[in-house]
Order: sequence, then structure tokens, then C-alpha cells
Amino acid sequence: MPLPPPAARGPSVCRPAERLPPPAPLSPHIPFKPPTCRSYGSQVIPVDSGREPLLKYEPEKGCWLLGFLPASEVPRWLFMGSCKLMMPDASAPGSEDALSALVQAAAARGVVGLIRLRERVNTQLSVCALTPWPGSPTRPDCFVLNQLPYEEDLRCARRGLRGGGLGTALDSC
Repeated sequence: MPLPPPAARGPSVCRPAERLPPPAPLSPHIPFKPPTCRSYGSQVIPVDSGREPLLKYEPEKGCWLLGFLPASEVPRWLFMGSCKLMMPDASAPGSEDALSALVQAAAARGVVGLIRLRERVNTQLSVCALTPWPGSPTRPDCFVLNQLPYEEDLRCARRGLRGGGLGTALDSC
């Protein structure tokens, strides 16, 4: 079907008298900033600079109690690195009584505490298990703190131990 004459089509959108200015030449002095990328699981996702502050979660130094699990659900072969003791702060009044009550209750129920720990500022967060260790007349009640692996750590361990035929505990996972 042929187009109608120009007068019948209505006003023109682009008139020859109104021309767009030529594009500005690219300056060699404008630095190229590649997009920042974040890893999300096994993928790498580009993030623009406007959303970068939203993705930064930088908690202060400290520990946050996530909850409790039965001790049978946290096998000892999951513990990574060396163990540490979580003792009450001697300078804070009442901290020894509060921690002692928590240790005694956890030991009586047979549970292990899960915490998110940041030991120093600008260090990575870690998930740890708090195993209760009731005290004696010479030692106050305390928790034994052991770092737990992330899912990526377990995948690497499973692959390595299955390949070498060394692990029977991880083979059941």
C-alpha cells in the first residue's frame, strides 16, 4: 500500500531546518572506570556506583548470637582452626554471673550456641559454635569457641577428601 502524500500524513517530526548538534568528540582525558563486580555464589555480578553503598555491610567488632542447636547437629569434625575460650569480662559488673547462667543452661539442655563473630574491624565475618564448658572451683564457666565452615568450604573439603579416599565422615554428606 503506497504512503499518502506528505501533506496528508501530518506535520513532519524532523524538520530539515532543525538539525541536531553534532556529538561532542570523545575526550582522551576522561578516565575509563570499569564497573565494579561482586561475587554472588559462583557468579560475578556487575554493580553500578550508585548501588555500591547499599551492598556494603560493615558491622563493628563484636559477636551476635544467632541461636542454639542441639549438640548432636554440630559434629566436631566441622570445627576449623584452633579453639578459643569466651570468658566473662572482669571489668564489667555482672558479666560473670550472666555468662555463667548462659553456660549452665546450655550445658543442661545439651545445646551449642551459634554466633556471627568479627574479632577486629576490617576483618571477615565468621560463623562460630559456642560449646558450653561448665567451670570448676578454680575456673569460671566459659564457652569454647570454634569457627564453622561456610558452604563453599564444605564443598572444597568434600571434593578433596572424596578424591583422596581419606574421608568417611564427609562422604556421608
